[in-house]
Amino acid sequence: MLNHRRPKQTSWFYSDEKKGFIIESLDDLNRGEQVCDSYGRKCNSRFFLNYGFINVDNDANEVALKVAYDPDDETLPMKEKMTAESSPVKTFRILASTEEENTVEFMNFIRFTEIRDKNVLLELMVN
Repeated sequence: MLNHRRPKQTSWFYSDEKKGFIIESLDDLNRGEQVCDSYGRKCNSRFFLNYGFINVDNDANEVALKVAYDPDDETLPMKEKMTAESSPVKTFRILASTEEENTVEFMNFIRFTEIRDKNVLLELMVN
């Protein structure tokens, strides 16, 4: 069994001659040393469900957040028209990093849902 580490420490290929996969280390290893491969950049929920472990310092850990428009927002019809959203609830899976595209999209959506000034929305529609 290979332990998980990023970046990967191994290279895989199929050998017709051996009729199986060959795993080669990308690093020099001593006898008895642990060999690590990367299981990919995944959330801990996927690591746990698929492989039975979690990564304590996981930079790809994410959380699902649901955001709904305020039904009492008088600008709601304008917002629905601007976004062409048919559902009043939108789900985002975000990472804790503000450099991630989905985190930035989530923060932009939150700012948009909180606009209450019709003039600001009209200006956004024009631009």
